Amino acid sequence: MSDILYAAGDPTGYALIPEPTDKERRFCQKKGIDIVEAGIEDLLAAAGRETSVPEETALKEAALEVGC
Repeated sequence: MSDILYAAGDPTGYALIPEPTDKERRFCQKKGIDIVEAGIEDLLAAAGRETSVPEETALKEAALEVGC
């Protein structure tokens, strides 16, 4: 994780975590990652994408949309 985050901007990035635990919050705060309290389905719905696709397909499509 440290190699991925090295020299990142501010915020370092975003994490989609529907119900983050205190430990997840502390870790993300330490690394400069903003938590978005939502899941992949919420992200796809906000983008106007169909959310009833299999999770694996939704993740691949979402990764393509953001250029990963």
